[in-house]
Amino acid sequence: MSFLKKLFGNSPKIMDWREFTEYFARQGKEALGGGSEIEWGKSLEDTTVILTPPDQIEYRSYLGNLYAEYKKLAEQEKKIVFGGRLGEYKYYDMDAVIASALDMCDKELA
Repeated sequence: MSFLKKLFGNSPKIMDWREFTEYFARQGKEALGGGSEIEWGKSLEDTTVILTPPDQIEYRSYLGNLYAEYKKLAEQEKKIVFGGRLGEYKYYDMDAVIASALDMCDKELA
């Protein structure tokens, strides 16, 4: 069974950053068998997920910081266009990803 099918069942949906963070914390807690805590910020960039396995040191995941770092690196590239699900760091239904790609082509080739 695919990851997306496990995550959403038969009806995929777009998650906002809060839902994604809660899901990430829940999955981490289940995988490690310990605790999880979310330090909420105003956006993904300043929200932290803290995972604490039993009898071990805590792990802090800065999901938005990683995205922000990748975004800065991508903006420095002048001859590469990042798009689609991975390039925009979003979950898209297929019709939306095609529309996004066409919009990006219009913008880049104009």
